[in-house]
Parts: sequence; structure tokens; C-alpha cells
Amino acid sequence: MELLLCLLFFLSLVAGRPSHTTWRLFSARDELQRLTSLVGDAQNSVPDDDRHLSTASGECLGLFRLAEDALRWSVSDGDPKTTPSTGDHLSDLHSWLTAAAGYLIDCKDGLNLAGVHGGGIARRLHRTSSLVTSALREVASLSAARGRRLVQGFPDWVPADHLRLIMGDDLIIKADVVVAQDNTGNYTTLGDALAAAPEHADRYVIYVKKGVYKEYVEVRKPNLTIMGEGMNETIFSGDRNNATGNGTGSSATFTVSGPRFITINLAIENTAGPKAGPAVALRSDSDLSVYYRCQISGYQDTLFASSNRQFYRECRIFGTVDYIFGNAAAVFQRCDILSRLPPHGNADTITAQSRELKDQNSGYSFQFCNVTSAGEDLPAAEVDVFLGRPWRNYSRVVFMQSYLDSSIPPAGWLDWDGRGSTADYGEFQNYGPGSSLAGRVNWTGYHILNKPAEAAPFTAHELINGDSWLPSTGVPYTLDLNVTNS
Repeated sequence: MELLLCLLFFLSLVAGRPSHTTWRLFSARDELQRLTSLVGDAQNSVPDDDRHLSTASGECLGLFRLAEDALRWSVSDGDPKTTPSTGDHLSDLHSWLTAAAGYLIDCKDGLNLAGVHGGGIARRLHRTSSLVTSALREVASLSAARGRRLVQGFPDWVPADHLRLIMGDDLIIKADVVVAQDNTGNYTTLGDALAAAPEHADRYVIYVKKGVYKEYVEVRKPNLTIMGEGMNETIFSGDRNNATGNGTGSSATFTVSGPRFITINLAIENTAGPKAGPAVALRSDSDLSVYYRCQISGYQDTLFASSNRQFYRECRIFGTVDYIFGNAAAVFQRCDILSRLPPHGNADTITAQSRELKDQNSGYSFQFCNVTSAGEDLPAAEVDVFLGRPWRNYSRVVFMQSYLDSSIPPAGWLDWDGRGSTADYGEFQNYGPGSSLAGRVNWTGYHILNKPAEAAPFTAHELINGDSWLPSTGVPYTLDLNVTNS
């Protein structure tokens, strides 16, 4: 026991963690393993006709796997081969604990909806969550006391050849493998290419030729790049939804959890339709991930930006209700945010960010984006498009330096169960017919950002620690509020 104490104390010093935080993290991992066993055993005994409980327990097991990854990274030594570290250990830890806490909250909500409110699973889940949120609170306090620390340089996890691959023209030659439906590549499906990819490569590039790929993709391995031939050429298509027996999270056509993921020049869609309810096209839990020149289309719940640090550049995102949702720290730059006609009612909502705890460092930022209709005359149809509504108590979203068309109503934002007072919503230097601030909501959680210093926390530099990892990806980006460098 004394040896273990010494080891934990040493690890905490190396990683910049207080020793009591390290204890909580190791204890949380132990509790999570027991919780996983409990839920796994319970799932095996769920009656065949209880689809809701079966779905909820299955999704919890997936969330526990993600939480285990986040906790494992949190107690690691920051080795870039096994951990998505930026070199800023405190910021990394804050992000991973934000994610872990969010996964446990999502599981609890799912079990509650399925009628599980007590018993051994609920008690074990509460103990695990308490350990994680206590550690998160300690790390958030340290982060606030320290302020923003600049990182010198950035991790070299994208080789120079890959930078040339992204910016050059001869993409196929530089790829490790090619996927083609016409048998002109190494594989005919992306799933087969992913199964054959190495577990811990420095960077592994899969090039996907044009075609409509009707497959459900899951990316768990780190350091993968998937490149298509264009967002109108290489398309991944699915139609899972609640009616097909899938929960919201498991309905995704394309699911990514492997860290340091990059995807370029392709489309991901869920074609379940406007009346199908929640039907996800892309779910991303990948830390330090990049989506460049991608089209993500669906209706309700199109993009599940679920957790960790994510960057979207020059993407086109289509949807109706809450179509960008989740608890990631995500920056969207120069993206087209395209609202469709809703199946019923007269309103769309773009975001439903789900930050539940004040200590979580998640949130969405939209910078240099175009917020418009998807080729449909929404104002003529008397459809209002709200910038967002607070899914959970401390939902955080900012639109800045973006074009807002006339489908945005004067109020701008929509409340959800009175959470407007605790949400953190803001606007900075937007323009266009929907950008007038005169009639905006008067919640205490809504802020008109008048000074650059007020908007700075929502830049790529601050929100996702972009200065420490975006330069190595090879994609264009803007770290600050400077339009000339965008």
C-alpha cells in the first residue's frame, strides 16, 4: 500500500495534479469498472419487450467505455502515443474530466427515462459521478487560479508528409490505403479499412473514392485521417432513428471516439427524414479532432458534438430541431449553418448545448459562419430559426462575427424549462438582417459581448486550446478575433 501511495504521489507531481485529485481519479476508475459489470449483468436480464431499458443500458455501456478512456488519460503521464495531450496538462485534465462527468450524466438521464431511479446501479452511478465531479471541481479551481497558460510549440502528431497531403493535389498517392466501391482500391468499404488500420500509428491516412457508402462507421483507433473526393462525391449514408430501435446516440451514421481524428472532403448523412425524430448523422467524442470541408446533413439532432475538443472548418451542416447538440468544446469557423423546414410547428433551433455543471469547460462557438436557410424560404413559411436553447443548466453558446439571415427572430434564443437564467449565451459583432440585438431575450444568462476581451474566451485559442494543436493539423484556422488572419 505504501508503494502505491508513493507511486500515485509521483504521478500527480509529474502530471501537475494534486495528490487528492489523483486518489479520486483512481477511485473513480475502480467504481466505474464495478458499475460497468453491474449494468452489463442487468442488460443480460432485461425482458425482451422492454426496449427502452435495453436501449438505455446499452448506451450506458458505450458511455462507460468513453468515460474509462477519459479517466485513463487523466491518470496517465501524458505520453502522446497513448494520450491526446496538448502539452498543457491542466487544460487537458479539465477537458477530459468535463467529458467523463458528461458521460455519466447522460447515462443517468437515459436510465431515468427508462424507469431506473434507484437500486444498486443508481447508487454505484452516484458514487462514481461524485468522485468525478469532485475531481473536476478541484481542477476547475486550479485552472481559474492559473489563468490561460500559453504552450510553447505544439505536439508533432501529424507528420510533415501529412501536411503536404492536406494542402496538395496528389492525394491518393500519399494515402496509406484507398477505399473504392469499384474494386480499384485496397478495400471496398471503409469499415474493412478501419479494421485493418494499425492501433497506434503516428498518422494513418485512408482515402475514400467517390460513391454513396451505405455503412455505419465507427472510428475508435487514434491518429486516423479519412479523406474523400468532395462533400458531394464521397457520401456516407444511414437512416437509423428511434423507430429502428436506436437511441439518439446510437443512431449515428458515423461515430468517432478515437482521438486526433481528421476528416476532409466528404459528406455524412442521416436520411431518416423530418418526421423520424432524433436521427444523428455524425457523433463525435474525438478529442483534438478536425472536420474540414465536410457536409453533415439530417433533420432533428444532425450533429452530436458530444464531448472533448473539436474543430469544424468550412463545413455545411443541415437540420431542423436541435441539430447541433452535445457537450463538446467545439469551434465552428467559416461553416454554413443551414436550417430546413421543420416537419411540424413553426420553429427550428440550431443548438442544444448540454453543459450541466458550471465547472465543465465545454461550449460551442460559431465564428465567421453563415446562418441561413437550406434553399427554402423559411421567413415566407413563417418559420423562426432560434440560435439555440439550453438543453441543460449551464448550456454555453456564442455566435460571433457571423452572418445571420432574416429567419432569425428578434428574440434570437429560445428558453427550455427556465434555464435561460443559468445558461451562458452571447453574440459578438454579427451582421445581417437577423443580427439586430434590439429585441433579444433579457435573460440573465444572455450577454451582448461589446468588447474583444469578452469574446476572447470563445476563440479557438481559448475554448479548445487551439494554439497547442491546430497548427500541426495542416488545416486553415483562426486563433483569435482577427478577420484578416481567417
